[in-house]
Amino acid sequence: MKNKNKLFLSLVLALATLVLSVSPASDLLTIATAGEITEDMELDENGFAFLPNEDGESYSVTGYAGPVITTLNIPSSFNGKPVNKIGDYAFNFSCTFTKVVIPNSITYIGNGAFGYCEDVTSITIPDSVEYIGKSAFALCTKINTIVLPKNLKVIEKSTFAECYSLVRVTLPQNLERIESMAFFNTGLYTLNIPDSVYYIAGDAFEY
Repeated sequence: MKNKNKLFLSLVLALATLVLSVSPASDLLTIATAGEITEDMELDENGFAFLPNEDGESYSVTGYAGPVITTLNIPSSFNGKPVNKIGDYAFNFSCTFTKVVIPNSITYIGNGAFGYCEDVTSITIPDSVEYIGKSAFALCTKINTIVLPKNLKVIEKSTFAECYSLVRVTLPQNLERIESMAFFNTGLYTLNIPDSVYYIAGDAFEY
């Protein structure tokens, strides 16, 4: 029986590896192993995790380990210092909340930060945000509207890939680039693209 169980597990792992290797959005799935709370992180009283930034004067929020919530209100400060970054994979696979509120202290949203948050229906991104990483909102399948911040210059690879319900996006007037698979397999059917955009990847809006 043990040998049969081992064989079954081996087949499952092999199949998973095959799916990852052939999926057109395979790099979205690399976020599956990230976003854990580690010993070097500090927690606040609400369960948010933080790491100090290299400047020593600010923090990145890197995860959440508190009780079940419906609205994720990201803190703007920790230990008397500003929180200006959302770390890579900080909230990926965090599926308990439906609404995300990002404070105007945030300038940077990391890769995969909210990937696979499949219950999220609303995200407020302030104009203070200047960078949104690859796959940051990939597979947030219930979001239908996004207003991107006015200082954003590039929509990175797979940022909104597989956001099936996404039908309305407001692009900033100074946007310059829309990278590969940025809106892969979304519900978009119309989009006003500003004149400032000089590069759109051939598969940016592929279905």
